[in-house]
Amino acid sequence: MEISKHDFVKKFPQVADAILEADCIAIDAEFSGLRLNTSIQSQFDDQQARYNKLCESAKEYSIIQFGVCAFKKKGPREYVAKPFNFYIFGGDTPTVTSNRSFLSSASSLQFLRSHNFDFNKWIDEGIPFYNFAETSTAVKKFDRPGTFVNRQNHVNLNTLPKQQMKFMETTRKSIENWLQTGNTAKPLIIQTNNSFIRRLIHQELQDGKYNGYLSGRLRDTKHMSIHKMTEEERKENMRTDHVQADLNFRRVIELINQADCPVVVHNGYLDVLHIIDQFWQYLPSKVGEFKSLATEMWSRIVDTKYLAEFHPHLKGCFNTTVLGSLYNTVSTELSEAELSINIADEYDRYTKDDDAQHEAGYDAFMTGSVFIGFARFIFERDETKDSNSNSSDDEEKDVPSSPSEDGEVSDSVPTPDDYTFDSDILTNYYNRIFVARSDIPYVDLVNEEKMPVIEVPNRFYLTNVPEGVTASGIEALYPELRPMSIHWINSSTAWLIVKHDNKIELAKEGVLGEERVKPFLRGSTRQNEGESLSITASAAKIELFGYQQWRTRSEFQAGGNTTITTKEANHSTHNAQNNKSKDSKEEEEEDSKSIGTLSTKSSSNDSGSDEDEKVSEKSNDNKAPATSTTTSMQESFVPAGGDAYDDLGIPMPPSFMRGIKRQASDDDKSDSKNKNKKQR
Repeated sequence: MEISKHDFVKKFPQVADAILEADCIAIDAEFSGLRLNTSIQSQFDDQQARYNKLCESAKEYSIIQFGVCAFKKKGPREYVAKPFNFYIFGGDTPTVTSNRSFLSSASSLQFLRSHNFDFNKWIDEGIPFYNFAETSTAVKKFDRPGTFVNRQNHVNLNTLPKQQMKFMETTRKSIENWLQTGNTAKPLIIQTNNSFIRRLIHQELQDGKYNGYLSGRLRDTKHMSIHKMTEEERKENMRTDHVQADLNFRRVIELINQADCPVVVHNGYLDVLHIIDQFWQYLPSKVGEFKSLATEMWSRIVDTKYLAEFHPHLKGCFNTTVLGSLYNTVSTELSEAELSINIADEYDRYTKDDDAQHEAGYDAFMTGSVFIGFARFIFERDETKDSNSNSSDDEEKDVPSSPSEDGEVSDSVPTPDDYTFDSDILTNYYNRIFVARSDIPYVDLVNEEKMPVIEVPNRFYLTNVPEGVTASGIEALYPELRPMSIHWINSSTAWLIVKHDNKIELAKEGVLGEERVKPFLRGSTRQNEGESLSITASAAKIELFGYQQWRTRSEFQAGGNTTITTKEANHSTHNAQNNKSKDSKEEEEEDSKSIGTLSTKSSSNDSGSDEDEKVSEKSNDNKAPATSTTTSMQESFVPAGGDAYDDLGIPMPPSFMRGIKRQASDDDKSDSKNKNKKQR
C-alpha cells in the first residue's frame, strides 16, 4: 500500500492497526546517496571510526523512500504480510517551514530511476518529517505566519573556536555532576552571555544521552536554568510542540516503538543511523550513545545479513547473502516446506509478477520473509539436534521412547510450529548489526563486541615513522617485503600489508636500525633517493610489529589509535565504489570475499561455543589484497564440529537440503557448459 502526504493522516489508523498487531516488522529505506568521498571505510576501522564515517553520510544524505511491512502469524504455517511504501520528502507545508537541504548522488538517483522510482511523486507527495530535537526547538516568528524548523541551527561543535569548545566541555561536566548528585529538584544555573551560547546549550540538552529529560529556560539576559523533567513531563513535552503533529513521518517510527516486537533490517547499519537522525534524535558523537539511542527507539533490532553470516545454523548455507538472492532461496524453500506468507487482500500492490525490487516497501517485505524463513530453519535445526540428543540418551539408558497414541510427538515437546520470535535461539542474536569489511564484523547494540582472534601473518604495524616519510619511503626501507601496501593511521603510524605470502617470513620485527638507513643519508650512495623520499637519520627508530604482537601490547590497544586516515589512500578506487545502491553495495561486499580472507575464531558467543568465522578483507588500495596462508576460499566452509554437516550428526531439514542439491546440480551443469565451450 502506497501512502502519500495527501492521505497520510487519513490512512494512519490503518497503518497503526497493522503495526501494533504485528508479530514482527521489517523495514527498508532508499537514500539519496550512500557514501561521502571524505569517508573512506577501511578494514582496520575500530567501531568509533566506522561509526564516525557512516554518521557523516547519514547527516548529509537523506532517506527518500521508506518501507514498512508488518507480519502477523495466522496459523502454525501461515503469515499475513501488510506492506507499506512511503515517499519521504522534507519540504515545507502550509504551516511549517523547514528550510532543509541535503546531498544527492548522481549514481544513486540514476540507479533508483532505473528501478522506476518516481521523483515527481517524491517531491509532490513526499511526507515531511521532524525529529524530537527539531520539534522541541521549532519557533514561531512574530513577523511571519507559521512555524519554522531549521536543521541548519544544529551547530557542528568541531568547528567552534577553542574558547567555546572549552566552555561546552565545562558545561557538560557541570550537567553530569548535577545529575550524579541526585539533587535535581533545584535547577542548574548556567551563565550565558549571548544568544549563540544559549543556542549551544539548547543543542546540548537535545543530545540523545539525556533522553529528552532536560529542558532549558531563560532566567535573565545572562543566565539559563536547566531543569530535569519527570517521565510524565517528558512525554507531554514530546506531544506538545509547534509543529503540526499529524503530518510527521516520525509517528510511524513511534508506532513501531509501541509495537515492541522484533524490527527486521538487512545490512541495516546505515538504515538505523538515518532513521535515528531524521526521525528520532540527532546522532550523538559517541558510538556508545548511539547504541543506547537505537535500543531506546526499538528494543529488538534483527539484521538478517548478520544472521546469515554468523548464526551457527545459517552461516555457510548460502553462496551470497545479498537480499534478493536470499529471498529467492528462502521463498522457494518455504513453499516446499508448506509455510505460506500471504499479502493481505487490501495490500496487493506487490504480486509475484511485479518487478518491484528496490522499492522500499517491497524490499521490506523481502526482508521480513527472509527472517521468517531463517527462524523456521533455525527452529527445525534446533528440534532435530534436540531429537538426536534425546535419542542418544535413550539408547544409552536402554529406555524406549514413548510416542503418543496417534504416533505424533507429545504436546510437551516443542515443534518448529510452537516457537516464537522471543525464543532464546533467536534473541541471542538480536541487536547485532552487520558491519562490512571490518575486523570487527558487527556492532552490538547492547553489549561490547567480542573481537575475533584473527590470524593475519601478512599484516604488520609500523610506529615512529618520521614526518614526511611516504609509502614509497617505507618501501625503500623494507625492499625485501615488496610488493606491499601501506595504510596510514596517522602521520607516524601505519599498517604494512605484505602482498606475497613467500615474503612474510622475511619480515624482521623490531627497530629498523641505523644500518638500514645509512645508504640514504648525505654522503652515501643513495643520497638523492633519500632526499626525495624524506628519509633522515630518525628513520632508524621506525619499529615493526607483527599483528599478534600488536594485539597483545597494551600501549597499542589502550589508546584506540588504529583508525585509518585518508593519507595515501587510493581515492580513485573509493570513488568508483562511492554512492552505489544498497544492493550493489552488498554485491561489492560479497565480491570482496574472493580477494582475501582472514582465518578467524570468535573468542566466545552467546551459545557458548566457539564458531569459525570468515571475515573478508579489502584494502583501500585496489592493488593490495591482503591474503592469508591459513584459509583458502576454495575450502568449503562448515560450522565447527566436523568436516561436513553429516559429521555434526545434525541433518539439515529436507527443504533446505533439496535447495543445496539443486544448487550443486546447477553448478555441475554450468561447469559442463563451460567445458564444452572450451573444447569448441
